Amino acid sequence: MFLIHGYLHTMNGSPIKDGFIEMRDGHIASVGSMADLSNAPSDAVDLKGATVTPGFIDAHCHIGIEEDSIGPMGSDCNEATDPCTPHLRVIDAVNPRERCYSEAVDAGITSVVTCPGSANPIGGTILAMKTVGTRVDDMVLLENAGIKFALGENPKRVYKGKNQLPSTRMGTAAIIREQLIKTQKYLEKKEKACAIIGKTACKCNARISKAGRFWHLKTRQELQMEFNPQEKAAVIVKGEVYPGTTIIIGDSSMQVKNTYQYCRFERIDGDVKATAI
Repeated sequence: MFLIHGYLHTMNGSPIKDGFIEMRDGHIASVGSMADLSNAPSDAVDLKGATVTPGFIDAHCHIGIEEDSIGPMGSDCNEATDPCTPHLRVIDAVNPRERCYSEAVDAGITSVVTCPGSANPIGGTILAMKTVGTRVDDMVLLENAGIKFALGENPKRVYKGKNQLPSTRMGTAAIIREQLIKTQKYLEKKEKACAIIGKTACKCNARISKAGRFWHLKTRQELQMEFNPQEKAAVIVKGEVYPGTTIIIGDSSMQVKNTYQYCRFERIDGDVKATAI
């Protein structure tokens, strides 16, 4: 299929004032100037100079979570019960069958960035998605595209009536600042822990399996492990190991029967044993 005599904005250089678009299997196969198209097919669609652009991207909207065609039952834009909700995810509220998606497509919008509302100073994670589809999983472009922060009138308007923080811009800024400082401290602790684990990993190598699965884990609740056939390898546990886990070091193994916390698994006299750290 060919579209001919269009004013094409390709987003790659200057517009093509009199151009064509070749479509194959629902996708754009080529674009170019009409001067380079020797013979246009008889069934080509004449755009008669109409402007053609790539799909528009709406970089801030609430499509799929406001659901204006449903009313209050579909209104999931604001969780106005707590001013600090960074753990909320827009993807959990999106209804891909909402009519706003087809309306967006009709307007030329092919991708959107759907955000929580502005009731909370920290509202939750943002979702980048396509506007065509029936399953959210198939429409996702980037699940955690950002996090919603709100300043100004909206948080004041929502929470002042409830006689709680924030009722002023000072309160809004204080909530955001507090959470950012907590995040900084968390990242500092995480970096220090990873540095310690990194040094340990050079000396402590082992394989951990459970129900045929293997992990490479580095957080406090998880295990630091590598595979190495060295008989003197060890597994350092900074969190918990649950019953059913198999610890394998060299050609020796141990089936964990009890929950272990903050310990070292190592091979001693041919057997894998746990010792405190």
